Amino acid sequence: MKYEKFYSISYKINDLLSEYITVHNNVLAKKILLREIIPIPFIFKPIDFSFYVSKLDKVIEELAEILNELKAYCKANELENHNFYITASRYVNLLLKSIISLRNIQNKLYDKSQGNALYSYKEYKKELDLYKLDTMNYCEFGTDFNKAFYDLRREL
Repeated sequence: MKYEKFYSISYKINDLLSEYITVHNNVLAKKILLREIIPIPFIFKPIDFSFYVSKLDKVIEELAEILNELKAYCKANELENHNFYITASRYVNLLLKSIISLRNIQNKLYDKSQGNALYSYKEYKKELDLYKLDTMNYCEFGTDFNKAFYDLRREL
């Protein structure tokens, strides 16, 4: 099957998207806890920002590998102008941009928690707004990626 590799890559992208969404939900979509309002370090467990940075680094690395794998496959099979390749590449790049934004925020929060850096609430809010914009961009383009995947199925 000529497009079998496209299928396997699509499923890998989806798996990594799920990992990223899990991190996103753990750090941004949770309910406000008492620990966030009144930090009492000897009673509540501190947030392990380095854990989330590591998880996001892993997802970033694997998505970059997928992009390289997709590019090599399409070049070897003369599929560089195929709609799926173009759409998947753009989607992964938009997704990477969003993940890198979240990773950078988490890394700055980690540095601040270790006393190694200043990171103001104003700067955090500004970066969070940019991250939300990046997230909207990849989500909106996700519709095109899904359509390209379903169009690929019809080509069989």
